[in-house]
Amino acid sequence: GARVYIVSTTNWRVLKEIKTGGTINAIGFNPSDERLAIGASDGVLAVAKQLEGFMWEIGGEIEDNDSSILTLDWSKKYLAVGRLDGSVSIYETENVFRNFLIPRISVFRKKPIYSVAFGIGKYLAVTGADKTISIYSAKGGWVLSYEIKLANAIHDIKWSSNARFLAFISQDKAKPLAVFDTITWNDVGTISFENHDQLDTLADNELTCLQWTHDDKWLAIGGSNGTVFLLESETWKLAYAIKNARIESLGMSPKHK
Repeated sequence: GARVYIVSTTNWRVLKEIKTGGTINAIGFNPSDERLAIGASDGVLAVAKQLEGFMWEIGGEIEDNDSSILTLDWSKKYLAVGRLDGSVSIYETENVFRNFLIPRISVFRKKPIYSVAFGIGKYLAVTGADKTISIYSAKGGWVLSYEIKLANAIHDIKWSSNARFLAFISQDKAKPLAVFDTITWNDVGTISFENHDQLDTLADNELTCLQWTHDDKWLAIGGSNGTVFLLESETWKLAYAIKNARIESLGMSPKHK
């Protein structure tokens, strides 16, 4: 199995060690940091809850589906979980807090779900091996409201904080990164990487993850060759590239420090 360590950023002390039966594929705190969802390859979804004194314990587990969990995301009111079997389950946060771990609704696709992402709590983007980005609306009970058909499978997808833009990375060698304006659902256009010392094009790098800053001014993209790209959202031009080891996940602090 694998282990999750919850660490205090005040003194970097380990508050809780959580053991799982399978490899951990997805992990995420809810917006208020009161719960931590952990999705594993054995299909078990574990939800840890915060106790007094910054201690943690497992509040509940979902073991009704042995298909690997590949992705998850929280909004204030919901938790979405995507699996290898193409299913997406949406849980109400209020019920998760009460350990009533029955989904409000489930969506079934024909191929694995690689990424789910909430947009301001009103929309849910779902994508994966079926080469389609599906947008579900909370209004009416998570009904399908829009779809974008693509030529390649999508690895990761993220909304800007105000849901104005939807960015994604795919297996498209010619254009692995794209950003859509959700008012028109048009691509924002060519993203420029000209005249950069480290890398002229994203096509030389297998992209693995992306993340917006909380003010939506920057979009960070990580890749297999260890480069983190920072794009300016006003011009969609590459501003910085930071070289490191292989990047699998990105996170932004609220104050960008």
